[in-house]
Amino acid sequence: VDGAEIAVGGHPTGVTFHPSGQWAYVTNRLDDTVSVVDTSQRHVVSTVPVGDEPHGVCTDAAGKQLFVVNTSTDDISVLDAQSLQEVKRLEASRSPWSLALSPDGQRLLVTNSLPRFVPFRTPPLAELTLINAEAAVVERRLVIPGANLLMGVCWHPSGEFALCTINRTNNLVPM
Repeated sequence: VDGAEIAVGGHPTGVTFHPSGQWAYVTNRLDDTVSVVDTSQRHVVSTVPVGDEPHGVCTDAAGKQLFVVNTSTDDISVLDAQSLQEVKRLEASRSPWSLALSPDGQRLLVTNSLPRFVPFRTPPLAELTLINAEAAVVERRLVIPGANLLMGVCWHPSGEFALCTINRTNNLVPM
């Protein structure tokens, strides 16, 4: 495989391919944009504005929608993959980080690197956001008690469950 270096925006963090393989989408955290790369020509064909500090990016199974998690605006930009226009924004929990499409293409799971705000001296509550990928709507928020820093997420090939990385801090232990 021959390689290529393709200049995109500032601080590229996430990348995904359109199901056809024709385009790659790269989040540019510093510029608040997504670069669209033509994979056969190996150059950027478009740069699309999204929310503040985009990180994770994923298409739906059909390649009709592009989901971009915006870490500093606590939301998810949903773009029409053909027109590259943002069609809606979905609310996420604090600092969404990464996302994964279920094997059947019906659901997306979004991790959040910061926990919910909780009262002083109480354990953190982390969240996963479950999205109906076809309708592009939030279906549910799954709470994980005593955890924070949900970063990576991946579905099991069966689609029966997904795994995410978490951090269980001992921030309530006296010093």
